Order: sequence, then structure tokens, then C-alpha cells
Amino acid sequence: TLTADMLTGELILTGQTPPPASMIKAYRLLLPVIEPSLPHLSDKNVLSNISPVSYFLYIVIPLLLLLIPVYFHLSKGFKKPQKTNKPETSGMEHEIQLLGQFSFLQNNKPLSLPPLSTQNRELLLLLLIYSYSYWRLGNTMNGSVLNNDMLNIYIWPEASKQTFKNRKNVAFSRLRKWLEDSGFLEFKSEHGRQAVRLKNAVSCDYYRFRILLEERTADSMSKQEAENFIALAAKGTLLENISYVWLDPVRHGFREKTIKRLKELLKKYSTDTERQLTICDAIFKWDDLDLTALTKKILIYKEKGELGLMKQEYSSFSRRYKELFDEEFKESLENLSCHSK
Repeated sequence: TLTADMLTGELILTGQTPPPASMIKAYRLLLPVIEPSLPHLSDKNVLSNISPVSYFLYIVIPLLLLLIPVYFHLSKGFKKPQKTNKPETSGMEHEIQLLGQFSFLQNNKPLSLPPLSTQNRELLLLLLIYSYSYWRLGNTMNGSVLNNDMLNIYIWPEASKQTFKNRKNVAFSRLRKWLEDSGFLEFKSEHGRQAVRLKNAVSCDYYRFRILLEERTADSMSKQEAENFIALAAKGTLLENISYVWLDPVRHGFREKTIKRLKELLKKYSTDTERQLTICDAIFKWDDLDLTALTKKILIYKEKGELGLMKQEYSSFSRRYKELFDEEFKESLENLSCHSK
């Protein structure tokens, strides 16, 4: 606020004659407070004026908080799949299963087919077992396949020559029709030799198993081949719960070779206890009273501190032993658990 006296004094100081006081009018001027202007946000000096600590607190941390949930969300999609013990499959649409329970599978599920007579069922299984060489040699009759002499001995042992011929023709005629309807196999006959050919997209677990058993050794097997062999063996013995005069000796020899190979794999994977447990379970499928498999499982469970599973395994084995031999299993759990691995 300027007064008349203030104006008069100012004029005198500057060497001017002031007018009469009555002629001076004073006014009050209200002006806004003048402050230094702030730089515009687009000014390049803004970031340079921010301290490193402030930069970290106000810019970096919020960005991290936004990125962390995004990272965890995306990481779920790239998570490494866990290893699972999936059953061995051929990758084919159709499969004939001879290991364990005899069945026809479509996309790994049992397929219902028209029923077979008892005799034709045996004839089909005989053909499947003895057609391995035919299949392995590229569908040629050069290998060891079924012939008329074998049919006479195994299927019609008491039939005369003419009776055998008539029965064979009738049986194969019916079986040929069944095979055509099933879509799995095709009957082949040439100069008194018979075989069945697997159609396209059809596999047989027994054939794949024989390749690994007869054309590989435990040492030459790759990791994947060993896993496939163990998984196939874990299905069970050849044509489980089926008994024929011709089948029992075939199955016995096959069983001995399989158990021997599984025990060789036990030694090969001596440091892999989980795989050893799986191998022991596969051995029990072929011989549920195998002492080597029992001892190995007991020692593994003892080392892992799983005493409950150790006792359970021993009790189960002892029960199976008593059911078969009608006497108690004499080897104690204490003795078995003290054996060297």
C-alpha cells in the first residue's frame, strides 16, 4: 500500500518538486505473488534433477511390482513337466496284447470283438505266437512259423490224416472270416505253413518285447529301451491265466529269459533305487516268490528308513509263500535286512 507521504519522499529524493499533498491520491494494488517457474515435465532436466535413490523408489520398484505377477503367470506355461511312469505303448492305434491278459486294444482301451470258439481261440493264439518270425522277417514264410505237423500235434493229436485235413479246413475258414471282421489281422497260408500278418496301424506287445529280449543285451540297451522293456515286463507273463499243452513250455523258457534280463538291469541301475523298485515289481509279475527281488526291496526300504513298507513287503511275500507251499516262510526279516546290497 502506497501512502501520500511515501510518494512525496520518493520525489524529493530524486530531485523533483512534489505536488501538494492534497493532489496525491494513493491506491492499494493487490498483485499476485511471483514465484520461480517450474520446468515443464517434458524438460530434459527433470530426470537429471532426480536423485538416484528417488529414481529407484518411485520408478524401478513400481515396475518390479508390476512385472513379478506377470513373471509367475507366464512361468506356469513353461514349467518343465515332471517325469511320470506312464505305461509303455506302441504309438499305434490298435494293439494285440499277449503280455498279461490277452486282449485287443484300440487307443489303449479294450476292444470288444465277436466271441471265438474255444478251439479257434487256441488256434489264433498259436498263430500269433508262431508268427513272430514271419513278422520280423518282413512277412515272409522263411522263419519258424506254424506248420501242419505242429497243428496235428497241438490241436488235433488223435485225428487221422483225412480227419485232420477236414477239421483244419473248417477251422481256418471260420477263423479267416473272424480275422477279416476284426480288422486286426490277415490270415496267410503257403505250402502247409500258416501265419497271421499284422495289418497297418496294428502292433503286438509280445513282438516288441522279443526284439528287446533277443536282439539287445542289458548293457547295450539305451535308457529308453530299458524303460520300455521294464514297462512291458510289468504287464505280466505271456498269456497270463491261459494254459495249453503247447503254451506252457514256450512260456517257461520265455519267463526264464525275462527274469534273467530284469536281474541284469538291477545291476546296471544299482544306484537308482526307484528304478530298482520298479524292476523288482516287474520280476514279481513273472515270479511272485523270487527271493532276489524280495531281498532287494527290503534293503532299499531299510536304507530309505521306510520300515513300514519293508514289513509290508515281507508279510505279503510270506503270505504268498504259505499259500503255495502250505508252510511258513523260514527266512526271517532280520536276516534278509542284513544282506549286502
